[in-house]
Formats: sequence, C-alpha cells, structure tokens
Amino acid sequence: MKVTIHWNRIFGLLLAIIVVFIAIICFKLINKSNQFDHQDIGQCDMHEAQEIIDNLCELYSLGQVTGSQCSSLCNNNATIKLAQCLSLSDSKIVLLMSMNTSSYVVLKSKRRYFDRQHTDLLFHDPIVSIPSALKTFYDIINSTLEGHMGSSITNLTHEHLIRRLFRHDRIENSVILLEKFDDVIVKYNDYYEHNLALSLTTELNTLFSLMTQHEFLLSNYYRSKHELMPKILGWCGHTYLTEHLTPLNHPMIEEQLYSDTWIPKAWLTNRLLQLVDSFDNELHAPLHLCDFQLSNLGISENGNIKLLDSDMAYFDRLIPLYPPDKCRKHSDCSYFDCSGYCDKRTRRCHLKRRINNNLQVLCDKILTKLLKSETIPLRLHDVLLSYVKKCSSPPGRYKRSNELKVGASSRLLRLMQVMLDGELRSANITSTKFCMADESVERFEIERIVDKRYRNNQLEYLIKWRGYPDSQNTWEPSSNIEGEQEADLLAEYEAFNKHQQQKIMNSGSRPAMNTQSPNKRRNDEMINSGLKKRPLGVGNNMQSVHTPTGFERGFEAEKVLGATDSAGELMLLVKWRQSDEADLVPARIVNMRCPSLVIDFYEQHSFWKRLPTLNQST
Repeated sequence: MKVTIHWNRIFGLLLAIIVVFIAIICFKLINKSNQFDHQDIGQCDMHEAQEIIDNLCELYSLGQVTGSQCSSLCNNNATIKLAQCLSLSDSKIVLLMSMNTSSYVVLKSKRRYFDRQHTDLLFHDPIVSIPSALKTFYDIINSTLEGHMGSSITNLTHEHLIRRLFRHDRIENSVILLEKFDDVIVKYNDYYEHNLALSLTTELNTLFSLMTQHEFLLSNYYRSKHELMPKILGWCGHTYLTEHLTPLNHPMIEEQLYSDTWIPKAWLTNRLLQLVDSFDNELHAPLHLCDFQLSNLGISENGNIKLLDSDMAYFDRLIPLYPPDKCRKHSDCSYFDCSGYCDKRTRRCHLKRRINNNLQVLCDKILTKLLKSETIPLRLHDVLLSYVKKCSSPPGRYKRSNELKVGASSRLLRLMQVMLDGELRSANITSTKFCMADESVERFEIERIVDKRYRNNQLEYLIKWRGYPDSQNTWEPSSNIEGEQEADLLAEYEAFNKHQQQKIMNSGSRPAMNTQSPNKRRNDEMINSGLKKRPLGVGNNMQSVHTPTGFERGFEAEKVLGATDSAGELMLLVKWRQSDEADLVPARIVNMRCPSLVIDFYEQHSFWKRLPTLNQST
C-alpha cells in the first residue's frame, strides 16, 4: 500500500504552529511591557497610601513639618481621612480624602515622603538670624517664580510677594507676613528667641517644599482664578489639599457627552472654548496645555471646568521643545501636543517656540469627536462644522511645511462662542451651569472688581459678573462681597488701584476719581445708554413684541450699535442697511443670523481684556 505524503499540508501545519508560537511570545512581551508601564505610574495600594499619611503625621508630631491642615489630618479626632487611592508613583501621589459621608477633597504631592533626599529642606539647622532667613526665603520665591512662570517679580516688595503666594490665615508665624520687611530688621536684628527660630525654620522648610511643586505654585499663585484651577484648601508638610473635581472622562459624564443630546455637547464646547480663551488672555502670559485631553480636565460642583492636572502646562519659553541631539523631523522638536519646528538645514529646533496653539489642539483632539454631524441642529450644522474644521486644520502652514499646523485664529473661537451662547440662552442654561446639575437655581460668580464709589456714605463696588457682558455690570454694597475668593479679588483690585494712584502721584498729576480708563468709561457709557444717544428714529413701539424686526421684513443687518437687558433677556440694537431705523433684536437671533457683526461689536468695546503682566503689582 502506497503512502502519499502531502507536503503542502505538513508545511501549512508547521507554519501555523510557528505563527501561534510567535503570537504567544508577543502577547507575553506586551503584557510584561504593560506591567512595567503600570508600575511606572504607580499601583494604588491603600495600605501604602495610609503609610504615607502616617509618616507625615509622625513628622508633624515631632515638629518637623507644619501646615494649616495638619491637625485635621493627624489628630486623634481627625476630620480628614483616606477614602481612596487614585494614583501612587514616585513622581506623584493623588489620594481621595473624605471630610464626611458625602464631601471629599484631594491630597496631592510630587513626592511620597518629606525630605527623603534632603530636597525639601531650605534650612538644615535652626535659623540663627530671622531677617537673614526671611531674605533668603524671599529670594528663593523670586527665582522659583522665574523658573515656573517665565518671569521674575522685581517691582514687588518682599511682604507683597509673600502675600501673593500665601494666604495670611494659613501662615502660622506672623513674622513672615509683617507689614514691611524693614520692620523685621528693626525688631529682630538684635533679638533672638529660640522657640520662634525653631518654629520659623519648620514653617519655611514646609513652604519651600510646596513652592517647588509646579501644580501647587500655579494654583496658589492664581488662586483668585478659581474658575480655572482647583482651589488650594490648605497643606501639611509637602502635601496639599485641593477641592475635588470629577474628571471629564468619567463614565457618567461621557455617557451624556457622547449621546445624541445636543445641549450637553453645546455646554461643554462653550466651557472648553472659555477655558482656552482664559488661559490665553487672563494670566500674565499664555499658558500652553501640552497634554490636552478630557482626563486632565475636571468639573466642580458648581459646573466650572478646570485644569485638573497642570504638570504639563507651561508658560511661554518654558516648553521643553528641544531634543538632546540634532533633529531630523519636526516631531523631534515637539512635546506631546505642543508642536515645535525643526530647521532641516541646521538640524536644530527653534528653541522654546510653539507653532500650534491650545485652540487648534482643542478642535483637533476633542471637538471633532464631540461635535458629531448627526447631533448638531440643522440651523447651526454647516456653519459650526466649518468653523471646527478651520480651527482643527487652519489653512496656513508654518514656513510652508505640509506637516505643521499653525495656531487657530481667535476669531473662530469668538464666532463659535457667540453661536453656542445663543443656543444655551435659548435653552435657559447659563454659561456657569452644568447640564447635569440642578438648573433651577441660577448662579452668579464675580469675575473681577471694576471700580468703586461712595454713595449715601456706603462703599459700593462695580462688579463684572462671569458669563455676562459689561453692560450687565452692577454696583453692589461692600457687605454683599463675602467669601475667600471675593476677598482675594478685592485685595487685587485695591493693590492695583493703589499702584495706579501712586504712579499718578509720582507723575505730578491729580488722581482721577474713577479708576477706569477714559476709553473704557466711554465704552461702558455707550453700551449702557446707547439707545438714548443714537438718533435713529427708534420709537416706543420698538419695544413691542408685535412689531416685526428687520429680519422679518427682509432687511440685512449692517451693524450692532449697542446692548441692553430687557425682561431678563440680552437684546442687541441692530442698524439695517435698507433703513435709517434700528431695532432691538434678541441676542440669540442676532448670534445665529450674523455672528460676525456681534464679534465686531464686542471687540470694538473691549469685552475681552488681557490682565496686566507679572511685572505689575496686581
């Protein structure tokens, strides 16, 4: 009997066995790699997390660390307790702490333990000279700010500098916050108290360990910008407590954002645009988010979107956009979402120069996925999608490079904001309310203090409300401005006002009663009373809801002349090309019919302002 050997089948079987074997090896290698990656970010072990807190409390009991929250963490009747370990690595710890059954805060630090490598100690021995120690500490603050903010503060006195960084009610030794540094020299130059020296050494070392942490420095320096960054609630040793934010990639939030419902998408898009606008214009310099993703953003209880993780947020000229060796391609000069440029002739990166911007990354990474075509209402569909496309892929290219996208235009941001504001107003949702929160109560937040006056022997402040135009600024009695954040805003306003008056006095001019610039006052007056000053045949019947507007009569809008409030709704005064008359039209309608005219009106009247630079005493 002749046996036939099917060599093709045997060869195929052997090949299949080899493929399976290789697949198993690759699977194991990938798993092993993933394990190492997971170890790098740190496995959260509750026992180890509790050890970190216990070690911190032991140092507190020995008098080696201090802080405004140490007693709440470490006393027998501690009110702040470990609830969950969120992240634990050699470079960062994030622990969820419970204050009661339903309230949580977050404990954070760049290091697990205090002074394991003697990096947290500014003074290794008890200080001998109090003035000399404080002078050293102030110099460290200035150099640290220069390293993290890209600018040093040369025109602030020592006492103003320390107050800019630390709240008075969280400092134990009042000597740090004396009214004038000269008073410290006079009082303590020839005076030494051992217990005070020990206490001051401990507190200065504690504050030094916090200052070297980028997230803490950024959040605490800009603590009045509580709508942008998490509030710092206090500290103990090298750890600090912040408010609890829910990450935007939380399953419950993602379920709504990626559903077919339009309003949650419109709300989040509008809030993200506001956040990008604020980081570009409201700090001393643009803040570049080099890791722009939903997991690094969080939402607070009152609906503010904030920067949850700022480890990879840099100011100008501080972005690490250069490789150790010569570059070969543009990506060699980039740092995650911050794109750099490689000069292929010299093989060198353009140092510390970003090509794209936050808005372009937001549109490219988030909005193109969030704003799906099928979920956008037809009235906005084509226009909004075209804006997102232009924003994510701007028409220009840096130095004619096909690989590098330039930054998106801020005008696109304004246009999208106007459209989305109209949508949210139509749905009776303010910009400060989250779509999943209780919408029955409207919340008002103070954005800044604009001016002050005395009326009937009572001090009043002119308040700019967040999410509302300048035309809706109101005078409020000082008794209505309460709370920690409001106190910070008042302090900033008074400091800036005092600085401006001092400049006027030094120049020999008489100080003006109103601290606003003449242009700003004229703009506000025109916005608030524009209806009375325009000779445009606007009669009383213009207010009637039965009178058809120019849009309904087929007219084309020529210009927006003013803004006002009517029965709780924002109205815009619109001039028509076909008529000498003007009509009051609801802003939500004008926003959709001619958004570019609305943008022009806002830009002409200084609705968006950049804050003074770091080198000004604000």
